[in-house]
Amino acid sequence: MTIKSIKSAGVKRLLDTGNRMLDMENYDEALVAFKSAYELDPGSSEAALCLAQELYMQGLTEESESVARKSLASEDNVEMLRLLTAIVLDDPARLDEAEEIIKRVREDCGDEKTAALLEGHRLIEKCDGYTAYEMFKSALEADPANEEALEGMSRALNLIGIEISEAGDNEAAVFMFKRAARLDPSWSAPYVNLGNCHSALERLDLARRCYIKGIDLEPDNPQAHFNLGRLMSECGEDDSAEIEFLASLDIDPDYPDANGELGRIYSIKGRFDLSVIHYEKELDANSDCPHCMCNLAVACLCDGDTQRGEQLLRQSLEIEEDPFALYALAGLYASLDRETDSIQMLERAACMKPAWLFDSLRNDDKFERFRADKRFIEIIERLANNKS
Repeated sequence: MTIKSIKSAGVKRLLDTGNRMLDMENYDEALVAFKSAYELDPGSSEAALCLAQELYMQGLTEESESVARKSLASEDNVEMLRLLTAIVLDDPARLDEAEEIIKRVREDCGDEKTAALLEGHRLIEKCDGYTAYEMFKSALEADPANEEALEGMSRALNLIGIEISEAGDNEAAVFMFKRAARLDPSWSAPYVNLGNCHSALERLDLARRCYIKGIDLEPDNPQAHFNLGRLMSECGEDDSAEIEFLASLDIDPDYPDANGELGRIYSIKGRFDLSVIHYEKELDANSDCPHCMCNLAVACLCDGDTQRGEQLLRQSLEIEEDPFALYALAGLYASLDRETDSIQMLERAACMKPAWLFDSLRNDDKFERFRADKRFIEIIERLANNKS
């Protein structure tokens, strides 16, 4: 037996081991086996492809691209070019690079079918749903059993639906999302977007069913959990909403607004210690957001930290003059017997004419001793005139 055949047999044995580990969902051992096969014969296109694919699946994108490019420098391989396209399309700043890779698939490898599918994926990443749809549709007409083309059409229709929904036509968007879901019944995104449309159209029961369907299809979809939580919260189901917001953060610890929603729920429940923690996390992600600062400030005040609460309210007002922040600060000053400071904050808030301020001032016990104050009476009268 020659050295070449011995090496080839060793590579095959290691690749078989790696694929067996994949079947057993033992991904670390699979990666070890594929690395060993590649090290045994770096010139093996099969070993290079298995290693590059597994590196990519495990999030080691730079290493995957390095292996792919080394292999492609010596031999054209459609599957490796397909992988390289996927790597490039993951980075919005590199979308134009995909054109050259697709051109290589089309011209150097002579594979028009794969090139057309990859071009469809590139158009999806460029948010050109309409052109992508036609591209995948043509591919499906040429090969009716092509599942990738079906999935591509589904993603294109989902993208079109988002565009239509953002333009304000949720009824038309519902039609697009339903078509997308029919083409790829295992994909959760169209159901989540259907839920958003039904919610906007105040069909809350339908929206709820869509979000739950999305979660059933993809339990690790943070948007599905978050949107269901929002709907439940709007329906007064804060305990259930809390579970969904926590689920979204378990999946993605940085999911936007989830900590803010939990902060609000814990404030309602009187758990201001937890409210402060979650508002702090939300502010970490939105450090210049006056709304986040104001929410955290109020939670701090309710938790007994008046000094920090005042500091945050003043900081938020430096960014943006907001009537609620002024109202909260006025309430703090009233409780600290700083009457003039409190009245000044209320005067600034009244100048912005918020519709809610009149009733709030009439019903807020913190301002009870101001009822006979001429300045307070003038504020109330001014707000009353604004309401009439």
